[in-house]
Amino acid sequence: MLIDFFWNHILSFSTPIAPLNRAASSNPEIKKVPQRPTTPFDPETRINFPHAIVIADFCPQQEYELGAKKGTVIGLTECRDDSWYYAYTFDLKQVGYIPRNFLKGMKLCEDADLFLLVTKTFRPQSHVDIGARAGDIMLCLDSKVNYGDPIPNKWIYCMNLSGRQGVFPGSGLEILDSRSKINDLLLKAPHAIAKTSISNPADGYVQISLGEALYIEKQVGDSVFGRTASGKVGKLALNDCNVIVPP
Repeated sequence: MLIDFFWNHILSFSTPIAPLNRAASSNPEIKKVPQRPTTPFDPETRINFPHAIVIADFCPQQEYELGAKKGTVIGLTECRDDSWYYAYTFDLKQVGYIPRNFLKGMKLCEDADLFLLVTKTFRPQSHVDIGARAGDIMLCLDSKVNYGDPIPNKWIYCMNLSGRQGVFPGSGLEILDSRSKINDLLLKAPHAIAKTSISNPADGYVQISLGEALYIEKQVGDSVFGRTASGKVGKLALNDCNVIVPP
């Protein structure tokens, strides 16, 4: 699938390297102003396109190149060659080519995370329960659940993406084992992407890396509150992130 190809390609991005030599990587016969693809204005369609974070300011030198500042979230519509993507800014105002080595795949989760799909809506009936709607995605925190085994028909200890924990009936859950399906559900959940790395946050705020997701529970003043992809719970200033899907 196109989406799987993009995700595999994005996740292979390496650390920043020197800007591309345009003479070698930008063939003028190939890089003539291209016909613009249809811009995906529908929010659901837009989210389904793979996205990446810009890791260094890119200043365009040709009219068909897409200028972007560090921390900008962009959508990728076409992999032109091994060096360039055809992309659009998330505000849908600009499109053009941007070098692959100026981009980094977004961190949406940890490799070891075990995700569950909610198949039946459940409303909490006590303070130890966690509620969720059919179609939601949750993290499994229960040692009784393992890949390849049926989910026990018992209360399963879970956590929603924004960090709230509780038990959920196992009869309303199924294990997710498709990375593309997981990514699709994560991208549709309320979340923001950090546009800078924060290693020493103020009290109540989260430590987070450039391009890492914070799954939003609520907005608090000029910040969003939730849980990062690496498991930290707290606030993130709106100035330090791009809110991709609002709460």
